[in-house]
Amino acid sequence: MVPWRPEPEPLPTPAAERERRSSRRSGHSSDSLPSELAAELLRGVPVDACLSRFGEHFRRDSQEDGYPLSQSTHCIDFFLSHDWHTSGWKKTVALLLYFNGVPAAVVTLCVCILTTGLEWANQLPGGWATATTATYTTYLLVFCFWQRIRRFCRSSVPVVFLDRLCIDQQDDDRKRRGIQGLAGFLATSKKLLVLWTPKTFTRLWCAFELAHFLRPESGGKPVEILPVPLALLLMLTCVLNLVFWSFFHIWLHIESTANGELVSGEGDFWVVFSALIVFSPVFAVCYTLQASIGIDHVRELRNLEGYTRNFSVRDAECFCCKVGHVHPDTGEEVLCDRALVYQTLRRWYTQSEADRARSMEGHLDSFDVAVRELMRLLFTEGLGSGTPPLRLILALAALSPLALLPQYVHIARTEADRARGWWTEPWEERFAEEHFEEYFWKWIAAFVHVPAVSLFQFWLAINTSKIGAIVSLSFAKWKAVVAVVFTNIFLLGGFWAPYSYCSFPKEALKFLGVGVYFSVVLLGTYSWQYWHTLQRIFCWGNTGDSGLLVYLQRSGTPGDLEDDVTPIVSVVYDRRRSSSLMHRSTSPSLEGPYAPQPGDVFQVVLRCPNYPGWRSHCSQVCLVADCEKQTQEELPGELSKDWQELSENAFYRLWAALGDSESFLTLDSSHLSLAGQEKQKVFKAAKEITSEDQRGPELLMERVHRIARPSALPRKVLEGAQRLLQKLVLSAVLSSPEKVDES
Repeated sequence: MVPWRPEPEPLPTPAAERERRSSRRSGHSSDSLPSELAAELLRGVPVDACLSRFGEHFRRDSQEDGYPLSQSTHCIDFFLSHDWHTSGWKKTVALLLYFNGVPAAVVTLCVCILTTGLEWANQLPGGWATATTATYTTYLLVFCFWQRIRRFCRSSVPVVFLDRLCIDQQDDDRKRRGIQGLAGFLATSKKLLVLWTPKTFTRLWCAFELAHFLRPESGGKPVEILPVPLALLLMLTCVLNLVFWSFFHIWLHIESTANGELVSGEGDFWVVFSALIVFSPVFAVCYTLQASIGIDHVRELRNLEGYTRNFSVRDAECFCCKVGHVHPDTGEEVLCDRALVYQTLRRWYTQSEADRARSMEGHLDSFDVAVRELMRLLFTEGLGSGTPPLRLILALAALSPLALLPQYVHIARTEADRARGWWTEPWEERFAEEHFEEYFWKWIAAFVHVPAVSLFQFWLAINTSKIGAIVSLSFAKWKAVVAVVFTNIFLLGGFWAPYSYCSFPKEALKFLGVGVYFSVVLLGTYSWQYWHTLQRIFCWGNTGDSGLLVYLQRSGTPGDLEDDVTPIVSVVYDRRRSSSLMHRSTSPSLEGPYAPQPGDVFQVVLRCPNYPGWRSHCSQVCLVADCEKQTQEELPGELSKDWQELSENAFYRLWAALGDSESFLTLDSSHLSLAGQEKQKVFKAAKEITSEDQRGPELLMERVHRIARPSALPRKVLEGAQRLLQKLVLSAVLSSPEKVDES
């Protein structure tokens, strides 16, 4: 749910073989958690069963045996990572929004088109009220039961892992084996879906689940963050929208029968007054809750960066240590989860026997560094922005406009027919048609304000909460809430004012100008909100994330890339250039035992770029490669700019070697620069390839073959690299780089 870009799945590394090698090096024993799980224990639960009974399965005190709801499986679509302190209904609402929000909007749109068409043809029993009721009912049913509808239609539903449902809670032996086999569940999961709350990564098991997906052997599996408070904020804004437009249903009906006057009589006045009396308290409650939840969420995000920077797995909480390893109900001794997790991290994040001897807790330091660096990007730039995916906003904001559309069409048709009836003589037929079009289109044009105001309300909910969080630093929270509420009302009134001014009398041309005004404001506000996303979609400027991950291999590690070497995550080389504040390469200095030392060798993992048009062509690329001469030379004790440039050059060499000249990478310098660097450095990398040996392309191909063997690259990828190298030679890019530089 966060604005963290989904990545294509690259070719997975042979995890089982890596696990076997890692186990052999680190002396894997029963004191750690195995990464393989017995087939009879590997189970998943359909997402519709997980969401049943509205949060019952997420309740910490639930006594119901949910294990029969799960089923044997060989693959899990989503591994749900969550903490048990958060209310079950909140997590259920967040998951309903994640899995069912967009389908609900799409199905409701189809129903709205059908019913509105029937209303336009005057063939719908009950008129616009039936169409509006059908719209609301369809959205609610699909939002709550979409996965069950899919199952009823014999369509496959996502399979998720929820510990309480997929691990037998009644059989103690199976429960112990299931808990100890948690790494096996993670290994078979395609995506980690984190139901984030401030307590999530203070829990040991949540940190362990993240650790598995951060391992190089995981092959770049995606991690998606679904902030539970943000989901609640969006849902509450949707409810506020519903209340707002429900009142407008009444107002619109009165206006359509008032013959152009604001209120046609005393009866209508009391209807409006009664509606205000009923809806005003609801407005007040919704606005207050929205502001309060939004302020709390922004506060939590403000604390997130500091928590990520100081993350330590040693500070994570676990139930067994909290109760002194004695079960509070039975008095039996409880196996220490912390010891099991630490031993597993030792197996995953210990590079060699020398590292183990140098530091008894070096593996914990290694994992801490991995989390700090990777989560700095995943949380601070994605979740930390507080901006939800646009698809979820559109899915929730669509409900009220779709429900009001039939009423607008009904009024437009009714008034147009009435106007046409004024001209009864045959020679007046032309005037009748003109008045029909005039009265019809003015109401259709008036409808434009409904989706515009709905979208603006969601934008306000996301952004005014940030103002409230700033105010709450100096004043009491209730004062900040009041400030946010009045700010929302003031800005919404200002946004809506041009429409109100043009409403009496209504004219189609006036509303056309109002529609342009709404479009400009919404495009400006949402473009500012999603500027980073737009840059990535349209490749504006040098906005690409190069996908360059750097791993550290100690010089004392026995073997080479073809042997039992599993690199330690040391740093994420961030190549984003997404705003004026990010026009620089950022590579933070490493601390502790993972700072560069003389003789160290760095390795590069080439990951897929995030350009939509490229994903299908590079989804099979996952290469672990030695940077060779550029990084085998002795390095200073701190990360330097020279090392950054050397790493860049190594990346370009690998990128070129794996390109598919026909559909993936061309000689166009703008395409090459999308890898994350300007043209001159790209050609500098090409020049360095040929400076050592006249057999530049052949030598590079030999290196690629040697590097690729342990990565199990498919043959067609290597063939594509060969074709690209030949094209580079024919184009004189490799043989004559100076000529290219001049161009």
